[in-house]
Amino acid sequence: QGFRDVTPAFGLRAALILLVLIAIAPVCAMLVKSSLSEQQARLDRAQSNLRSVVDLAAAHQERIVGGAREVLAAIASSPALTSTNWTECAAYMERLQASSLIAHGSFGVLDAKGNLACRAEPPPRAVNSADRHFFRAAVATGRFSVGEHVIRRATGKSALPFGSPVYSTADRTLRGVAYLALDLDRSAAHLRHVALPREIELLVTDYRGTVLASSEASGAGIGESLSHGFLLPAIAQGRSGAGRATDADGAQWLYDVRPVGRSDEGMLYVAGVMSTSQVLAPATRSEEHTSELQSPM
Repeated sequence: QGFRDVTPAFGLRAALILLVLIAIAPVCAMLVKSSLSEQQARLDRAQSNLRSVVDLAAAHQERIVGGAREVLAAIASSPALTSTNWTECAAYMERLQASSLIAHGSFGVLDAKGNLACRAEPPPRAVNSADRHFFRAAVATGRFSVGEHVIRRATGKSALPFGSPVYSTADRTLRGVAYLALDLDRSAAHLRHVALPREIELLVTDYRGTVLASSEASGAGIGESLSHGFLLPAIAQGRSGAGRATDADGAQWLYDVRPVGRSDEGMLYVAGVMSTSQVLAPATRSEEHTSELQSPM
């Protein structure tokens, strides 16, 4: 009697569809649950892969910073710099430059007022870098310092400078700051040739969040601010950070940020990002295909 009452109201076709839907509802629920679990598993694997890539990139940057620290410590203690005049300095810088102690970098010395005292190749005009972060930090702390993105006044090229104070052996007064300027154009080109999963964009920034290198040629350029604003809080606080975020356009991302260096010397940051839509694309296509196969009509 109940079925005969339903049939006139809904029609035989509607009743059959309703019965089919009731029959497959538990299956659909299981498929949805399975799909959500698969998506979560994909995101978890992607986050783990991203962490591994960022760890490796951060270790590489640590070696660069550590190498700059050691080389500048040796340079700053050389008699060519600690003596009472700069006559031997230029020849010493030429020998250093030829030795390629640090790839893609150039050496020099600023006097206590920030004037360029010597380097392997004298610049075409006088240069003063007293306002540069690396110089001020090295003078203020008496320690090795990590700088920020700069456009070099001597060459007009993008660089990341490192500095180390130089003291006179006679009376321990400050003679100046030895520096190493890393050529960022060449360094960024190297990063773009690193074999990475296509979903991952890798970035290196200074303490302000200014891009020093990017694995994506179409991404933020050297000297530009990060386009992924959700990375900035971790950089501003000098800490590691990882998770998921939504950008200003509503796109969702996985990210991982790792500081490089020492807080009392200045730090760099390595960050990796992945679009969740790219990570989930295979699962989404599979889900759409399954949905088409299960359509009752």
